[in-house]
Amino acid sequence: MKNSIRLAALLLCIICLSCKNSENGKSQESIQEKMSAYTGSPVSNQFPDIDNDENEASYSGFCSLLKNKDDGYKFVLKEKDHFKEKGYQLFYFDDDDHKFYLGAIKSNDEMDILRWRGTNGINYDHTNQDVINKLEEWGKENPVRIVGVSFDWVLFNFEHPVKDVEQLAKEVYDFCPDVVEQGVGTMDELKHFIKKENGIYLWWD
Repeated sequence: MKNSIRLAALLLCIICLSCKNSENGKSQESIQEKMSAYTGSPVSNQFPDIDNDENEASYSGFCSLLKNKDDGYKFVLKEKDHFKEKGYQLFYFDDDDHKFYLGAIKSNDEMDILRWRGTNGINYDHTNQDVINKLEEWGKENPVRIVGVSFDWVLFNFEHPVKDVEQLAKEVYDFCPDVVEQGVGTMDELKHFIKKENGIYLWWD
């Protein structure tokens, strides 16, 4: 009798596990279909070649070639939370040939996007970990959401409106002067960008 109960319990566990795996597979298929329908390109489980000298960490995931990089920005803003519910971090990125893709990696940590891409500001002696630390610092009270990424830039926004734009702009300039000096041009324009986008674009030339 005990053996029968144990066998029944084991079979039930196997059935439940099989159902869960099936649901996860359908979930991934659903978000892949959504990505492909948006880009008009097939989804690949293999990422293109990218520079990543600092980090050899590998992540499972998938990507799809974009016809226009601006479309990546729009899709990520709209679908990021949905992908996160499925256990994926959604973003757009470029490869070594400067082609842009939508990408998703299996992770619950937003900063894994930076680890995967190896994003750094090495021209200012900022390692990949330095960039991660800075975003985590800014995100302590107002979580950051990474939208786009490359080896030398990252675009992200905040979940809530930035309270002290003046202070944040100063910190951004200290960490990444190129944003002003080779980007928006003035601190006032940087503050305007932060207010308008509720986010930050870091780029080290």
